[in-house]
Amino acid sequence: MEETRNRFKGKTILKIISAIIIPLLIACATILITIQQNHLNKATRDNELAIADRQYKQEHDLAEQQRQEHLLDNYIREISQLLLSINFTKTYAILEYIIRPQTLAVLRQINTYRKRKLIQFLIETSLLRSQEDPVSLVDANLDGLNFDVENDRNYHSYLFFLSLPRTSLVNASFRNQQLRYADFRHSALISASFQSMTLDFLGGFINLFFFRHRCITLRC
Repeated sequence: MEETRNRFKGKTILKIISAIIIPLLIACATILITIQQNHLNKATRDNELAIADRQYKQEHDLAEQQRQEHLLDNYIREISQLLLSINFTKTYAILEYIIRPQTLAVLRQINTYRKRKLIQFLIETSLLRSQEDPVSLVDANLDGLNFDVENDRNYHSYLFFLSLPRTSLVNASFRNQQLRYADFRHSALISASFQSMTLDFLGGFINLFFFRHRCITLRC
């Protein structure tokens, strides 16, 4: 009789333990699965946000590049039309009150790569040559402007009479360039590179003398 009672008691305890442990295990498993799912969902959301952010930046960069290219194209077209107009005469008023403000406005909105293209256009149209009444780019920010020329016997760029006085040319580079009679008076030329540049004897002496006595750091 005592043995039967003990067996019944043991079964009852097992039932109670089972009734407690099984739901507890299920609850713990459910919590773990939920936590893992939350981590997975967060990782997925973070990845989607990162992809969306990269896509936005790429689209924004593309739109900005297109905007700058459009600005430069319009500028070149408008100045070309002005120069080719029948009654065009290069007067101080046109240079100072039409071409200069339009040029500075565009320079403020484009990168250094397009600034080089703009400056090259002005040189080729004789609007930036010191002996031909150049347009003034005083106060223009041309930092980082790169006019380097690779060592190539078949090609060499010529920037004779380039007129860029009183401009900012910090970190600009004119390696291997022909800079005869170039005018950089009072320009900011900190860390500018003129390695292997070519100057005429007199102009070169004057320019280098000026550079060294203006406490300007050059990379030659």
